[in-house]
Amino acid sequence: MPPKLDIRYHPTGLNSNFRFADMSFADYIEASRHIIANGRADLTPATQNKIIEANSPFQWLPENSPKSPSGKHKNGILLVHGLMDSPFSLRDLGQYFYAKDFLVRSILLPGHGTVPGDLTEVDAMSWHRAVSYGIEAMSMDVENIYLLGFSGGATLSLCQAFNNAPIKGLFLFAPSVKLTARFAWIARWLHHAGKLFPRCGWYVLKDDSNYAKYESCPYNMAYQAYRITQDLAKLRNSSTLTIPMFMVLSDDDETIDSDAAKRFFLRQPEEKNRLLIYSKKEQSCDDIGVEYRNSSYPEQQILDFSHVCLLVPPDNPHYGKYGDYFPPPRFLGKADNRPVYAGALSKENMRSYATRRLTYNPDYDYMTRCMDDFIAKVCD
Repeated sequence: MPPKLDIRYHPTGLNSNFRFADMSFADYIEASRHIIANGRADLTPATQNKIIEANSPFQWLPENSPKSPSGKHKNGILLVHGLMDSPFSLRDLGQYFYAKDFLVRSILLPGHGTVPGDLTEVDAMSWHRAVSYGIEAMSMDVENIYLLGFSGGATLSLCQAFNNAPIKGLFLFAPSVKLTARFAWIARWLHHAGKLFPRCGWYVLKDDSNYAKYESCPYNMAYQAYRITQDLAKLRNSSTLTIPMFMVLSDDDETIDSDAAKRFFLRQPEEKNRLLIYSKKEQSCDDIGVEYRNSSYPEQQILDFSHVCLLVPPDNPHYGKYGDYFPPPRFLGKADNRPVYAGALSKENMRSYATRRLTYNPDYDYMTRCMDDFIAKVCD
């Protein structure tokens, strides 16, 4: 008999589907907090408030935003986190938009915020429904809706845009136009094998010590991530994106195919589009909407930028330069007292260094200044 998996790797039955379509956003937040409180396996009296707050959807109502005759706020932005992630990763950018008098809301994608086991039963349509709900709920309170998505959340946001959702613009960070994992398309069958042999259903099993993000990954999650990239590919072939977008990429991203994302960007017709690419190699582009920025900081022992670092400032209390989360270094072969550097978890990096995944963006302030310029051009 195969060994039993820890309780974290089993679904809770609370969080694999989106069931909130008829709720107000305030009620949706409370229902989500209740699910997190009852679904997590790591809550203690000392940690439960921090953990529930980090993983819950949220909304911040602008204090100075003028309202239209209909009583709606002028601008609002819906934040869509990445797969295996949580709303916590978007809170800093949420504060950025809140300071600009946006109504800010973040959703929690089904399967997230509780235990990784809930990802074994989730499907891509539930993620699409969650984003659609967020847009529909915001349309009741806001004149101009913008979407901000990270990784798979950016892919879901793009799907809404291609489906002609009532949105005015996009902010996309490392969008999963194409995944680097070559096994993703067969992950469906590995997931089914896991129903007979539980361990076979998991690509990665870890201790999930990061309270704001899953570290264990079932094959079903990988397959559903692949599905949303296929959903996007079908939409791209049948319609055109006509709203402006601001995109940020790392040239050395270890999770998504940044070259595919760049090619997607360059095919879009909107003249206001802006792309910021971080690279450790000197590069340039003839398109005036594309800017390359250096991602190598030898004096800070930073090799390049990882998939997860783009949207986090150095002073973030969890992921920042002096935050409380320190991912362990990874390396290929023998350690041989290699120096520890931060960057993407690429084979190139791990062959030469003990590499800790970079969790914050040293160039965050410049990135937000670029966003200032974009907002001035596209936001009414």
